[in-house]
Amino acid sequence: MLEPESRHLLLDSLRPPAGYTLDRAFGTTYSLDLAALLTAPVAFALIDRERADGAPVTDPVRLLEAVRRNAERIDIFCQAGLIGLPSAYQPIVSYLESSVHEVQAPTRGGIFHPKVWFIRFKEENGTGLLYRLLCLSRNLTFDRSWDTVLRLEGTPGKRNEISDPLATFLDQLPGLCREPLPDTTAADLRQMAVELRSVTFQPPAGINHLRFWPLGLGTSWPFETRVDRMLVISPFLTAGCLERLNRKGAAGNDVLISRLESFDRLGAAALNRFAETLALHSGADTTESDGGAQASQSETAAERPGIELRGLHAKLYVADAGWRGRVWTGSANATDAAFGPNVEFLVEMEGSKDRCGVDAFLSRGTDGLSLRDLLETYRPTSDDPKPESPEERLERRLDVARRELASFEFQARVRPGEDSVFSVRLLGTRRRPAGEDPGWESITIRCRPLTISAAYGKPVDATATEIEVEFGTTSFEALTSFFAFELESREEGAHLSVGFLVNAQLIGAPTDRRERILVNLLKNRADLMRFLLFLLGGDAGDGKVVELGPKILTDFLLGDGNNQRETQWLNLFEPMVRALAQDPKKLDEIGRLVRDLELTDDGRGLLPADWASIWEPIWSVRQRVPKQ
Repeated sequence: MLEPESRHLLLDSLRPPAGYTLDRAFGTTYSLDLAALLTAPVAFALIDRERADGAPVTDPVRLLEAVRRNAERIDIFCQAGLIGLPSAYQPIVSYLESSVHEVQAPTRGGIFHPKVWFIRFKEENGTGLLYRLLCLSRNLTFDRSWDTVLRLEGTPGKRNEISDPLATFLDQLPGLCREPLPDTTAADLRQMAVELRSVTFQPPAGINHLRFWPLGLGTSWPFETRVDRMLVISPFLTAGCLERLNRKGAAGNDVLISRLESFDRLGAAALNRFAETLALHSGADTTESDGGAQASQSETAAERPGIELRGLHAKLYVADAGWRGRVWTGSANATDAAFGPNVEFLVEMEGSKDRCGVDAFLSRGTDGLSLRDLLETYRPTSDDPKPESPEERLERRLDVARRELASFEFQARVRPGEDSVFSVRLLGTRRRPAGEDPGWESITIRCRPLTISAAYGKPVDATATEIEVEFGTTSFEALTSFFAFELESREEGAHLSVGFLVNAQLIGAPTDRRERILVNLLKNRADLMRFLLFLLGGDAGDGKVVELGPKILTDFLLGDGNNQRETQWLNLFEPMVRALAQDPKKLDEIGRLVRDLELTDDGRGLLPADWASIWEPIWSVRQRVPKQ
């Protein structure tokens, strides 16, 4: 299980194995934090210096190097309306714009809730490929909750029917997207799906068989086979789903682990089928102890952006059947929606009962610790379900409103004006019939580009079939595909506001926008020098070449980074020649960087006058070396 105070296990799970680099990655999540997404390219670049809470590295040049190297190889699919609204805009997120795709469940009322990664690594000095599958219960956010992660690896070989559900899941992702995928992304996704059909993933120790369950895309119930006893771990519950799971309730030996609030919401009568109902004890559950915001007991609203989810969040099902034990792990809560209209993902593992049965999970391990040590018995004081509070009703209404609003197809149209300013117009078109009315007349909606202050938000009418918002003129730096929506409403004395982002199709932006953003991020020649050192220093950014850093950077760090002796750049000649001889691929990154810089006046201004005399002879030789 992932500890609530750390994301290190997730970051470790993303990092490539020794001798490999990232080739392509596709990930899915329900809710998304853009800052958390930045940790993915950092992890894939083997950069080790993250903050203690798992947030991205604060060194902007180091972060830029990682994001620039890997962002185009990573695509994330998340529930429309569940991209979190950050407290401040960071220009580097512009590199993520083409990587974020908002999706919707195919069945009305369902949500897109899987948390799974499909990753392909390639050998640094060879042609070998390694595939990794991550199946998690945690969203790509900074929630401080108890979660699980399963990591499987495999290599391509013969056709393997066991992996067919993985390919089916990937094949159906484009059809769930709110906007069409870019052609290259769609092609890469199809290729990954084809390759997965011939990959055999190695099961963990003690597991004999694996089975993959993409739910809500044709299959919604993975528990049809024999079950003598079951352990259910789920933060959210519904009585109907528990009744389906507890088919052997008469035996009185099933165990249920959840949150206190979820037990109270159901009432004791709905729990009588289970021999034990357990919750994390106060020392392990951080929900109350830190004074953090308490999440809603609605499955969809609880993981909304802006709420830091704490306490139990793992979803795990363990079943005994004779001498065998089976485990299902992934994203699906023990709710009717999870095994109905939602899109979810579970991995089933089978082995001997003494290795992966109910008692094996609950009993004391060889290290003296056990899951049961973290738990305490709990039963609601009332047999009846706890009624929904005004705050929860309002949460549910705004959750419906957010998802309805995010279902529009959005385009951000940019038109250049005089003096390097641009006009921006956001267009939203309803592509499917309107769903449940959340009470639009009582909801205030405002919208703005993420790059500008909330004070400049414009009102939005979500009852229309089309949304059109003019934002007037803005600077080049303020152009973005991310638009913030903020909803506010009151009900029965309750007051709530929610914010989220939509990622619109950006049309008409300058073709050199990314290159100009790069110049803004580098700021001066000192930053450019450090960036070049990272590119030459290997995947970790700290190889032997970087040992030359103190000598090269001394003069630069004493000034403003621009007014330095041009001869300092000559110190890069030896590292670049070494790279040409030992690892010429490193020069390709520098070539790409130089090409981007030379596309703008400001970028050319970052390069010293004698740069061509250093770079061009090396690059000329590199272009004649066969590329691997």
